[in-house]
Amino acid sequence: MKNNLDDLTDDELDASYEAYKALIEAGLTKEQALSRTGLTAQIVKDFQAEEDELDLKADFKEVWDEDSEDEGDWKESSDMDEDSDWEETSTDEDYGLNEGGYDEDKY
Repeated sequence: MKNNLDDLTDDELDASYEAYKALIEAGLTKEQALSRTGLTAQIVKDFQAEEDELDLKADFKEVWDEDSEDEGDWKESSDMDEDSDWEETSTDEDYGLNEGGYDEDKY
């Protein structure tokens, strides 16, 4: 591994971070993993923040996509178009009402 982190390419930094994560999963301490990969704690912190942001964006996109599909179904099932007015289709009898109010015999 190169001694100077400034000389590493993005691909080499990515590979070092992946190696760091593998070492942590294998049971090494953070200090040991940092020492073996040559990364600094700040670089690891930056990678983790980037991963968290990407995860959040992916979660948001997934939820947005699910909501978008549901919205399309709602629009298609609507009986009312933008230019029409709501029409009264029910009567008082439909709700168990008579002239005096609630019809107890019906319900």
